[in-house]
Amino acid sequence: MIKTLREQRRGEEGRRLSPRRINMVLARLRTILGTARARGHLDRHPMAGIRSLPEPRREVDPLSPAEIRRFLAACPVPPRPYYRVAFGTGLRPSEQIALRKDALDFGRRTIRIRVARTRLGEHEPKTKRSDREISMLPDVVAALREQLARTVTISPYVFATSQGTPVNHGNLSRRVWGPTLQRAGLRYRNPYQTRHTFASLALAAGEDPAWVARMLGDRVQTVFERYTEYIRNRSGPDGEAFQRFLRQGGRGARAEKGQKRGEGKGSGVRSAPQLPEKIGAGDRIRTGDVQLGKLAFCH
Repeated sequence: MIKTLREQRRGEEGRRLSPRRINMVLARLRTILGTARARGHLDRHPMAGIRSLPEPRREVDPLSPAEIRRFLAACPVPPRPYYRVAFGTGLRPSEQIALRKDALDFGRRTIRIRVARTRLGEHEPKTKRSDREISMLPDVVAALREQLARTVTISPYVFATSQGTPVNHGNLSRRVWGPTLQRAGLRYRNPYQTRHTFASLALAAGEDPAWVARMLGDRVQTVFERYTEYIRNRSGPDGEAFQRFLRQGGRGARAEKGQKRGEGKGSGVRSAPQLPEKIGAGDRIRTGDVQLGKLAFCH
């Protein structure tokens, strides 16, 4: 079966099916055949012992804040809110195109993720953690309101076509993502990098990895494994902060906490956040004390 799927080709270019695509087909077959067996139509599960293919991990190649601004400036107006939300939430494309208006809570500033949409239709999110409630950051609020002004009367979906159907992510990638990168003078990355960009910038900005994991619908361990080079305070040799903490008898940590609690007092003026124009292992702590929730990529 897997050999047959490997030999299948799709699209005008005749590309072979990727391991991920094959695994999606296998997953649907397992579900169908499992249901048939549970209902007594089969004596055994025909796919018992057939394993999914190993999938190559997507490369983490995020855009910098400056590149995000260039991308949004070059992006056509109608699809621009889509990408502002993508950069500001880290949603998987399958989750974002399935987003419905009733999943938005502007009062609580939250978005409920409970459905994903692929070529095979709508289904539950990828994992149990993927069924989640995420924060609606200020720039995301503005982008969603702008988008709803266009679609609120024609579709239950947030990101819909003029006919009221959900946008097709493949078409969006070909007609908007790639051409916009080119107009902005940016090298090509795959559209999934909006998710990696959110995670990398959030961690570089000093956000709690547990919060980032909740936003992404991933395990905290996965966030550490995938984005470790972007996590703040990893600028020096490992163990340096711990040794300094011991030498100071814990006073440094307590003083730092006290300083954070006192931020905003006195003059009431807080220095503007400094964001890296290029992020990477060598730029992990150049962001200063800044939280992603205070950023507005479109400004």
